[in-house]
Amino acid sequence: MLMGQQAAQAPAPGAQVADECPKKCAYRCSKSWKPKMCNKTCVACCHRCPDHCVPNGPRAPRDSCYCYSLIKTHNKFKCP
Repeated sequence: MLMGQQAAQAPAPGAQVADECPKKCAYRCSKSWKPKMCNKTCVACCHRCPDHCVPNGPRAPRDSCYCYSLIKTHNKFKCP
């Protein structure tokens, strides 16, 4: 390693990175009746949350990701 260069650090255990949002949302929306719209809104919600959290699984409750469960549009939940 050259002086002045730092090794890339891996994210903390349990932390998700933004690049994982599409993969996590694809699984989250796998049983949706409108998968394209579900994926689009899920990825937007994932990127908006500081921890890039997405509830695990198609039927997991929104409350498992605090920020994800707070995002609303017209007083209704935006995130699938």
